[in-house]
Amino acid sequence: MEEDLWRGYQNFNIKIARDLNFDIALAKAVRRRSSNSFPWVDANGGYDPKTALKAGPRLADAGGDILEAPVKPNQISSYQVLRKQGALSILMDEGVVSPVDLHEFKHFDGVAMKHSQCGRLLSSKASD
Repeated sequence: MEEDLWRGYQNFNIKIARDLNFDIALAKAVRRRSSNSFPWVDANGGYDPKTALKAGPRLADAGGDILEAPVKPNQISSYQVLRKQGALSILMDEGVVSPVDLHEFKHFDGVAMKHSQCGRLLSSKASD
């Protein structure tokens, strides 16, 4: 992180979901080291629903700005509950692989689209 800050980076994608206490400490450390940063907290679907509900408010308090893919993409009811909780904005990425998915998943605040995983450019364009 020090080298990246020296290079001018200010925003960081923090990979989490191994241990909630470690995740909180990591988010705090990133926020403390770079108070103007935008910590994008990415669980890659690694939390179970119960842990994700605990994580949201704690990660927000620790300085996280967004929570990406807190649970597996097919746990739609968990996304509904997390969004209603409102602790952090909820994003999805790997779970959206087509325009149909984008239309069906209305339980998050944004999508980090990766064209290579979303049917290439033509399919991604159809998602606009």
